[in-house]
Amino acid sequence: TQSTWAAASFFVRTEGDKRNVYLVSNGVGDVLRAAPQVKALIAGVRVFQENHFLKGSSCPMRLTQEGIFWLAPAMRRRRCAASTAEVLLLLEQELVVFTDLAESSPLRSGLLAMEEQGSVCVTCELGGGGCVCLAAERGAECIAAFVKQHEKKELREALLELILPAGSGCGDERSGGVCGQEAAAAAATAAAGCIDGAPPLAK
Repeated sequence: TQSTWAAASFFVRTEGDKRNVYLVSNGVGDVLRAAPQVKALIAGVRVFQENHFLKGSSCPMRLTQEGIFWLAPAMRRRRCAASTAEVLLLLEQELVVFTDLAESSPLRSGLLAMEEQGSVCVTCELGGGGCVCLAAERGAECIAAFVKQHEKKELREALLELILPAGSGCGDERSGGVCGQEAAAAAATAAAGCIDGAPPLAK
């Protein structure tokens, strides 16, 4: 990933009901500019699309989950750090109210400092140099992750493997998802800073 992107790397697709902005490589960008008569159906990674969800947003476009990993290193004002427990909470609930987060939470303070509604990038640093990035929408009093349901499920399972002890049986389908629900509940409590015995969080 890069920490900066040139404006020339972004292209707008105007056909269809929604406008989409794509991030392309230098080579693809050179081809598209050199041959404007070429009609490209899809090129690059979609990083923005029209925002029809949040009417009070300060920007008519919103971040997409498929492009957030590429944009996160270059983002400053609209990027917030979160703990593993807070990311699990965002993946488990449709909406997370700011007051559900601990007062000392960097995610809560970062969201409140933004003031303006609209897209945000939520990042969680993991052990070994890994990082989870979520595209989300900051409302007046809450935040919602804009991630497809199957991707939410995959991310939850991967994070739970990191924070749950081996042999807990929570990955067993026969458990009927009870362990996953209990783990998510524990993560929500940990995110609120209410218990000392929370599962160890990846740093």
